[in-house]
This record gives sequence, structure tokens and C-alpha cells, in this order.
Amino acid sequence: MVKFLIQQLCKILAKLFFKIFFRLEVIGANKIPETGPLILVSNHHSYLDPLVIIVSFPRKIHFIAKKELFSIPVIGFFVKLFESIPVDRRNIKPSTFKDVFKYLSHEEVIGIFPEGTRVNNPEKFGKAEKGIGFILSKFKSPILITYIDGTYKWYKKFKIKVIFKEIINYEDLSNIDNSQIPDFLMKKVYEN
Repeated sequence: MVKFLIQQLCKILAKLFFKIFFRLEVIGANKIPETGPLILVSNHHSYLDPLVIIVSFPRKIHFIAKKELFSIPVIGFFVKLFESIPVDRRNIKPSTFKDVFKYLSHEEVIGIFPEGTRVNNPEKFGKAEKGIGFILSKFKSPILITYIDGTYKWYKKFKIKVIFKEIINYEDLSNIDNSQIPDFLMKKVYEN
């Protein structure tokens, strides 16, 4: 209960911060299913991205995050507070996916940045990692395509926009080779 209250307080304060200093705008929130398992797929240009999505998203979301973040003092507090899933990008273990499947089977939301790291060019996406394809092959969850605009070089723009674009059901991917699914999803994230 205490953890939940701290989560909610941090979320409210962070949302207020982004609204005041970055004129945060959220588009397409009506596309977010109120219940059921969901995988949110988004671009990744800044350390701000997970927090921007957390404050824009009405449901609890568990991000897959590189394990190094858990030992950084301030960032580590927040990734643990919001129950992120640590992943060793050099040595991905089955236990990582066990946590993902546990949350999805409890009808919760998983957040993934398929590019695997921050990408410095906001005009084009980096190569998508294979993890999302593996997750979808085992747990056929709906996917929420999301785009974040304004976090790349945020100190020059001070305007952030989160766009929840569309839901893609796993069945919609049936004519796409499993190895091509990660790149297909990233194209959907970046297309206008």
C-alpha cells in the first residue's frame, strides 16, 4: 500500500512537472484498453522516455530496462519503484522473459523500446532487437504502437508529445515472418 501511494505521488508530481515545463501533450489515450494484457512499443531518444510514458499512461506499466539502470542512485530508485524488469543485454536470461510473461498473464502492461537503446537520430529508427518477436511468439498480446516526440534534445524544444497511435493484434501479424516483426513494429512507430 505504501509503495502504491509513493508511486502515485511520484506520478502526479512528475506529470505536473512535464505539463508545466514541457507542455506535455498526450494524444490517443482513448485507444488504450482499460483491461487485459498489453505490450506498449515505443521509440527511444532520451532517458526521459519511460517517465514521460508512465505519467501519460492511465494503467500501471512495467518497462524492460537494462540492468545497469538499477544501480544508478536516482534512476535506480525509480526503475525499482515502478517495478521495471531488469535485462542484461549481453546475456539475456530466461528469467527476464519469465517476469514479462508473469505480468502479461496477470493482464498487466509491459513497456518495450525495441531499439534496445537510445537512438540519436529522431528521423529514423535503429535496428529493432529480436526480444519483442520472441515475447509475441510465446504470449500473443495486443501491441500499442506509441511515438514520443520532443525528448530528443529536450533542452532545445521544451515541448513533449506522446502519441498512442494504434493497437495491433497478434493475428494482424500472421502474414509477417517472425524475424521481421520487430522491424515492422518500429516502422509503425515512426510512420506518419
